[in-house]
Amino acid sequence: MRLLRRLAMTADATETINLLMIVDQAQGSDAAMLNALAALSTLRLEPTMFVEQVLSLACRATNAIYGAVVAGERVIAAWGRPRVAQDQERETLTVPILFGKTPVGVLRIERDRQSHVRPSRVSLDGVAGPLSVPLHRLGAHEGQTETVPNLLFRGVVGRSPAYRSQLAKAARLAQTQAAGTVQGRRRSQLAKAARLAQTDGPLVIVGECGTGRRLLARAVHESGRRATAPFTVIHCDVVPDDLLADELFGHPDDERAGIKARPGRLAVAGGGTVVLFELDARSGLWPRLEAIVETHEPDVRIITVTSDAEAAWGTGCLRPGVPVLTLPPLRERRPDIAELARFFVRASSEQFSRDVEGLSSEALARLEAYDWPGNVQELQQAIERAVVLAEDRIADICHLPPELRE
Repeated sequence: MRLLRRLAMTADATETINLLMIVDQAQGSDAAMLNALAALSTLRLEPTMFVEQVLSLACRATNAIYGAVVAGERVIAAWGRPRVAQDQERETLTVPILFGKTPVGVLRIERDRQSHVRPSRVSLDGVAGPLSVPLHRLGAHEGQTETVPNLLFRGVVGRSPAYRSQLAKAARLAQTQAAGTVQGRRRSQLAKAARLAQTDGPLVIVGECGTGRRLLARAVHESGRRATAPFTVIHCDVVPDDLLADELFGHPDDERAGIKARPGRLAVAGGGTVVLFELDARSGLWPRLEAIVETHEPDVRIITVTSDAEAAWGTGCLRPGVPVLTLPPLRERRPDIAELARFFVRASSEQFSRDVEGLSSEALARLEAYDWPGNVQELQQAIERAVVLAEDRIADICHLPPELRE
């Protein structure tokens, strides 16, 4: 009944797919994984999130201890705890990821040699196949945007002083984690890092939906010492309060209810970063999270993301001494709209196999005049629509959404 209740009340589609896979595993782990993968493929997830979700499905279905998707020297996604040098009880399964005949990455699964779950090669190849397109897209756009020193930010930086200052602050926060061990760093940078949050302390990101909050959280994660460990995102606002505690901290055996013990998402993400979206004041969970911050058991870095700074004060996650990154809405970054639009035209043309090279001056003027209540995410969706509908190499006003043509 508990599982069925979660299925009925959880609005996050990817979480529902994970739950359905748990039910299907009674019929066989390979079939459960492939069925869940087919459902996941119907969702329009951005490439990095799709890779993370596929990896999570694969690791759960194969009873893995650790899993990773690697492209070149970059870890795109990780799950669980990596092998330690003296650990001889694990076996490693490695599957190449091919885009056509071109290698674009590797799927790596580490599991207990004594595990009763034995995934077939066919099922692992079935997981690697859908990963090829998002990995190709991630590689194709690598390096197309301006970089931020010491921050692996994979979005458009732009010229907005308010936005650039928050990225620079994020870089300092990320580097604080390793400041004591990295040699050759300038004294001024170490001094700035020392004035910021303590190593691995909590971080709060404040911004409206669609401003790139998740992208910034990932940048902080990938720029610090936890880069190869799991990056876990939990949308607390779509999980009922009475279920959120189990989701975060797990639950023990309950023989009467027929429920087996299950570790929480925080424990599974040990060594990595956990991003909590919209942990509102009603949850009452921050005291337990604060204990984790103080004891590092489990060893995770907690990043809280909110659209309402006042609500963050109510949870206790935003308090004196906690670093805060505030992302400005797109309407306050108007000089960046043209650059963002060009980037999304290139990305969308690649994604949808179109030959669109840009926007007409009239279309660009409409973009720059609009207030963008959905921020960068809404702009991306508008550009994708224009690229798909464009009849030649230049998208015009008629290809934009109705609200932009009025």
